This record gives sequence, structure tokens and C-alpha cells, in this order.
Amino acid sequence: MAIIVGGGAAATPAQALPPSNPCDAWMVMIGVRGTGAPAGSNPGPGGRVWRSGGMGDFVTSIANGVGTNAPDALQGMYRVSLNYPATATVNPIDSSGAYINSRNAGVAALKAELQYYASCARPPSVTLIGYSQGADVIGTALGQVSQSIRSRVQAAVLLGDPSYRPNQPINAPGLNPGGSGMFSQTRTDAIQNALNGMTSYGWNADTQSMGTRQHVREYCLYGDAACQNQIATGWNIHGQYGAWVNAATNYINNVVLDIG
Repeated sequence: MAIIVGGGAAATPAQALPPSNPCDAWMVMIGVRGTGAPAGSNPGPGGRVWRSGGMGDFVTSIANGVGTNAPDALQGMYRVSLNYPATATVNPIDSSGAYINSRNAGVAALKAELQYYASCARPPSVTLIGYSQGADVIGTALGQVSQSIRSRVQAAVLLGDPSYRPNQPINAPGLNPGGSGMFSQTRTDAIQNALNGMTSYGWNADTQSMGTRQHVREYCLYGDAACQNQIATGWNIHGQYGAWVNAATNYINNVVLDIG
């Protein structure tokens, strides 16, 4: 029986035209869709991102909520989605490595895009949002880039990540199921430690006080097929992250814009 990792229908976001080049932006927001969500259009420089569509529903909803109470912050924001295969069929007898190949193609594209931003005369800050395979792309890429590139990432939201690991500082408060994701064996300690180490000092909306803030946040639902490896019963749960869109949006607004 074939099992698709990811999903969620895509929606084309209503958005203001971004700067024509990310080097002209103060913030770049990259959405990374889950498996099977439709691709975008209007490629950006280098063809690694699309400037229209290609995020999927959950990622689009979060992206649409960032900065809505701070309209000045939206000016000069470059909002795009990652151009990568987002395809994979995984089943108990499939040894093709389809998921890993697709994810790794996304990792390579994201790393190259982040390196491109780092070469700008005034490198922009970066916000990343990913669902399912897209979350895995983000987590894996951030664990492989240099510390200087990671330091430019102000926020990263990972929803339903197949490489989720429990009991980590990046796991969202109140959401720390004890199981591991279906591809957690590929998230090495070095990658996980790099994600956990992305912190800063500032206003923490979780504690309503000044303190350490994580710049990566994982959302994994109990019983989820992908992030809890509950492939027999958890695909309906894997599609329920809409309930956490507001929390994820508020998290980004806090760590990026100091709102909340």
C-alpha cells in the first residue's frame, strides 16, 4: 500500500508584489510545501524559488498572517516558495529512496538560496515555514549550513516534520509527543543540536518575559502519521495543522517583529 508523505492542497496567496531581488529586501520569507502540493510560478533569480504560489495551504495561511498588525514591516519583504520536487511514495517494500531523493533536492535548493542571500551587499534576514516534507527540508538544510548563514534565520516553523525528534528545546510548548518521526533516523545529533542552538535573548511571548527564545519551532501532533510514524492511523491527524496556524503565526511575529 502506497503512503504519501505530506500533502495539503496549495493556495495562491494574495500578496503585494515583492522586491524584484531579495538583496533589496529586509526580510525574505520562504515557504516550503508538503508532498503533492502544487508547484508555484514566476521563478526568482536562479530559479530556486517561485514568487507566486507553491506553498500549500498551511504554509500560506501562516505567511499571510505575518506582520498583519505591523504594516510597515511588510514593505520590502520578499515572499517566495521553494522550487523542489515535493514528491515521494513510501511503502514497506519500496527501496528506491524516493522520499530522501526529493527531500535532498529541496535541501540543496534551500542551501543554495540561503548562500545567495548571504552574498548580498546587505544580506536580508530570513523566515522559513514548512509543512511535512517541507519541514524536513528546512530542518535538514539548517543543520548543514554554516553558523553565519543560520544566524540570518530569524524564525523557522516546522509542521508535521517526518524527521521530528521528541524532547527537544525547539518543540512547541504543549506539543511534545514522545514518538519519533518516520525519517528521524536521518536527523543526526549534529543537525538537531544546530537547530536547538538557534537562540537569542529578547521578549519571549511564551513566558511573557525577557529571556532566551528559540528561532526554530516544531509542531507535531499526537498520533500524526509523519512526525509520530503512525502511518496506519495518522494521516487524518497529519492534515489538522490548521488548528495551529495562529500559534505559529504569533510565534513568528514575536521572534521576528517583537509583537506579542
